Amino acid sequence: MDALTIENKSIDGLRINYAYIDNVNRIFGNDYPNENLAESPMSSHLVNLQYSGLPIGSLEGFYYRLDYDRDTLPAPFTDRETYGAKLQGKRNLGDDLVASYLLELSHQSAIEDNPTDFDSANQYRVELGLTKSFSDGALKSLTGKVGYEVLESDAGISFSTPLATVHAFQGWADRFIGFPGAGVKDAYLVGAFKFASNLSLTTIYHDFEADAGGSDYGEEFDLQLTKKIDKFALSFKHASYFGSEDPAAGATGIDKTVSWFFVNYVL
Repeated sequence: MDALTIENKSIDGLRINYAYIDNVNRIFGNDYPNENLAESPMSSHLVNLQYSGLPIGSLEGFYYRLDYDRDTLPAPFTDRETYGAKLQGKRNLGDDLVASYLLELSHQSAIEDNPTDFDSANQYRVELGLTKSFSDGALKSLTGKVGYEVLESDAGISFSTPLATVHAFQGWADRFIGFPGAGVKDAYLVGAFKFASNLSLTTIYHDFEADAGGSDYGEEFDLQLTKKIDKFALSFKHASYFGSEDPAAGATGIDKTVSWFFVNYVL
């Protein structure tokens, strides 16, 4: 992004962040023939406040106003404002057992330059987790999480997060980075294992369906195995998306499988 960011931490436990974004440089590069996939000029304002001084965890509040210069972009990339809050924290239950939780709610609505019929939609997410640590044996810790997230639909247009790393949330197969108009309901399970010798394994299961109409999109299985060797981290990552046969799912119901192998080096 071409942006200006100001951050303030002068109040203990409080982090205030403001950003003005002038342009988004897309992954296809500025010379891509389709200008909408090359870059997105805008005049956008983002405000984020995070307070970590609560006894129950950290509280985050945010207001994001995305105002694109072009009015020819697809529906998920039209002018809109989003505000909301997120509460997350951990609680020690004793005997090397830690519980975690996350609650998130946000509201999104069109602003004056939005050419679509989108009026308003909500996003909400609930996640609960448990982590058990072990002092002996090959398995050092085991984490299990269960979560449910909804991106609502309004007027055939989904709540969208076009500046987010969507890959990190609704499946590594990236079936939902285009924000299908019917919205998304995502029920998921996470299992994370840490072993001796700096070996870790993460597994995730997703069950997807549409917010509007209740169509079945499909399900996805994700897996990542990482081994750290000194300053190197070697990883194998895999995603298998099994689409549904529901005609209403459209392109979102098409199967997809993708794998990666990558190496990270930390200075």
